[in-house]
Amino acid sequence: MIDLQPFCSTNKLRPSLHRPWSAGRWSIATNGHILVRVPRRDDIAENPSAPDIKGVVRALDGVTFRPLRNIDVPPPADSETECSKCDGRGTEHDCPQCTCECEACEGTGVAVPAESVSVGIGGVPFSAKYVRLLQCLPKIEVGADLKVREPMPFRFDDGGEGVLMPLFYALPTHIEEPAP
Repeated sequence: MIDLQPFCSTNKLRPSLHRPWSAGRWSIATNGHILVRVPRRDDIAENPSAPDIKGVVRALDGVTFRPLRNIDVPPPADSETECSKCDGRGTEHDCPQCTCECEACEGTGVAVPAESVSVGIGGVPFSAKYVRLLQCLPKIEVGADLKVREPMPFRFDDGGEGVLMPLFYALPTHIEEPAP
């Protein structure tokens, strides 16, 4: 059984996406960049504040799929540095009694390294962070005819499917999916 939680948002401004939810015949997880749905699970409740995903999942209609080729995606950067926005305080302001949490580091005082690696799939750039998630899915297949700036449809074993939003451009470190 696929763990849907890694596909959920951790952004405090998107609380309705913090947990998977069920709707109709599907159980769904998304963070706004990637969406995964699997046949409905009894242990995942409905969420009345969940977004309407009908428009996004239309990208799955009439798609021809092909296996995702093996891509050697480097692991994410893990070096932690002091947050430059708050100078490591964790608070928005410099005053001694400030309780305004720094939004950039979510109050930790530590900068989260930005992912600077993109992966080209079918000539379209995607964040390496999400390609790593896709590679964890069993027997992953992607849309055979991808279009720039349109969601990439994918499916995997056990009846799961989803879409991944592309990047607007390749990042400083870019890896292309190997040719067939």
